[in-house]
Amino acid sequence: MAEQYITAYAADPSAVGPAGTPVGEATLPGRHWHELAEAFRSWGLTALADLWSRPWPGTDADPWPFPMYADPDHLVRIEAELADFDPDRILEDYDLLPGGDDDAEEAHWLVSEKLPEWITAARTAGGGLYLVRGGAK
Repeated sequence: MAEQYITAYAADPSAVGPAGTPVGEATLPGRHWHELAEAFRSWGLTALADLWSRPWPGTDADPWPFPMYADPDHLVRIEAELADFDPDRILEDYDLLPGGDDDAEEAHWLVSEKLPEWITAARTAGGGLYLVRGGAK
């Protein structure tokens, strides 16, 4: 079975990269997790959608693995969106997910547990959040 891997780092904006402090990782079974931006946008998670769809500056248009970075100000916006978001909407609106109902529980877990955990760790470290998506597209 194909999987996507996400590795999260707390990173100083001036030295972003895997040399940052690791703050977590997740494995999402299946494919097409890179296509979550439109679902996030539909749920009003626009700052998260922007992070998910925008590659790290200076990379190709669609690099793989896919590096993403949210600076401290962007993290504040994502954190506020997640605080106001009812993650159970994911279970109700599963048709917005690339894998439909099959991906609902993993997407719920990512949005309700993993992302807030990584954001808190990055903010505690005083940096931004650097994410790298890899594995199968």
